[in-house]
Amino acid sequence: MVSAREIRSLLDERPDLEVVLDTALSASEPWTFDDFDIDSGTFGEFVSQEFVEAAPEGGYRLVDEQAAPAGLQ
Repeated sequence: MVSAREIRSLLDERPDLEVVLDTALSASEPWTFDDFDIDSGTFGEFVSQEFVEAAPEGGYRLVDEQAAPAGLQ
C-alpha cells in the first residue's frame, strides 16, 4: 500500500501527474485513457504507479481512495 507521503513525493518529482491524479479522483471508476486529456505516455506513467491498479472489469482505479487525495495536499 502506498502512503499519502509517497504520493506527494512522486508529485513533487512529477508535477505533470498532479492534474492526472486530480482527474482520476473526480472520474467515475473504472477510468480509461479516454477520460483524460493527456498524452498516452503520461497516462502510461500514471497507471504504472503503485497507487493505481487495473480494474477487473477493465480500465483502472486507485488502490487507496483516501491516500490519493491526501497526497495532493
